[in-house]
Amino acid sequence: MNWRWGLNIILGLILSINSSCEKEEYHVFPMVYGHAGTALADERAVYPPNSEQSILYALNALDAAGTEVDVQMTKDSVLVLFHDEFIALDQKNDLTCIPEVNWEDIELHNDGKKHPIIRLSQLVTIMKTNPKKVILDLKHYNYCTEEFVNSETYNWALNNEMAELEEYKKWRFTANSRNIDLLAEIDCGEMQKAFETENIQLGIDYVNAYELDLIVIRLSALTEEGAILLDNANVDYGLLSVKTKKEIKATANFKPRIIISDNIAGTKGYYN
Repeated sequence: MNWRWGLNIILGLILSINSSCEKEEYHVFPMVYGHAGTALADERAVYPPNSEQSILYALNALDAAGTEVDVQMTKDSVLVLFHDEFIALDQKNDLTCIPEVNWEDIELHNDGKKHPIIRLSQLVTIMKTNPKKVILDLKHYNYCTEEFVNSETYNWALNNEMAELEEYKKWRFTANSRNIDLLAEIDCGEMQKAFETENIQLGIDYVNAYELDLIVIRLSALTEEGAILLDNANVDYGLLSVKTKKEIKATANFKPRIIISDNIAGTKGYYN
């Protein structure tokens, strides 16, 4: 009887250790980033998306690990934080696109605005003394002309806007795009790169071919089979468009490295 009793104890300890490890792995805390500052979704946004106030609220008040912001290039090659495909700059509310206007036009639009559109360089200034991280979602398409922006010019503009940031701090920035040609052109020191896609295998192939650091995927596009592919390929990924309790729980099942969330407090609270 003694040997059976001893065997039961050993088996119990093994099961306990395995259970503990599984629980710890399940609750590995990912880095929670704010979406376009605090949130892109209107019902969750404390301040307008991509505004300086929204970014600071996400990083400081909500203590997010970082923030994702949307970056577009003006006609005169200034990078600004703006999400939408179209914008109304005049009193007639005529729609145009960021790549069709100059920075001076946006400055006139900003006059008197409580939450003006800011340049990427203004965010860089903020991040000089802030240890958090930033994902730059590089918008690569001009919806007014239905053409891609010039990748070489975009690379020049990115280097120009980030020129004041010390080289060793650039690793805290990640350039993210759906355009692999734009990512391939980007050469900004220690800045990391991420490819956004719903095609998991394509993302894995690009990570290996272009030495990318990350894949960004919409939560709704990731399946269990896709997660297995990513795990087997040992590819880091971030999940986008996470807002509700149901979406937060679904995200946790995939164990991403980064969550770009429209509900920073709720996402962090789930893991705590």
